[in-house]
Amino acid sequence: MASETSDRPTAFTERPQRQALCWRAATLTDVPLLARLNKELTEDERHRNSAQSEAWFAERMAALLSGQYEAVLFALDAGVWTTVAYALYCPVAERENTVYLRQLYVLRSHRRRGIGREALRLLRAEVWPPGARVVVEALAHNAAARAFYEALGFAEAYVGYELGQTQAGATDLVERQTSS
Repeated sequence: MASETSDRPTAFTERPQRQALCWRAATLTDVPLLARLNKELTEDERHRNSAQSEAWFAERMAALLSGQYEAVLFALDAGVWTTVAYALYCPVAERENTVYLRQLYVLRSHRRRGIGREALRLLRAEVWPPGARVVVEALAHNAAARAFYEALGFAEAYVGYELGQTQAGATDLVERQTSS
């Protein structure tokens, strides 16, 4: 005889309850933390930059934050601040009231608790301009990120291609974007 609960979803598949997150704007003093988390992000998504050193990530993050990018750190308790996620974003100059979300990362130990969903809600409600359009990119092979954004209502708008891009080229692109 089957158990009465055999058809019920497990706790893992149920939608997580909203986490009570707090946020603060990151500053250049947060670059070492952001660099470490950005390195973890690239490792998790198997990005070509994942083999770079933490110093490389710190230099790049400092350049981004000194340019047009801003970052927000998220924690579960403002009284005892322990970062559980971060977002890196910038306004899109060519599109009015549009934000480019370059990175949204939740620490491995805090995933599948609704933190990413709540972080995005807070960004839209408290950080970004009201009604801002949000543009985000995900690597083609990153099915988890694509599913996450689609579950939040994002729709695929374009497909990008690269030819002959090297790590040096990627660094050059970042330098061009931050210097303008």
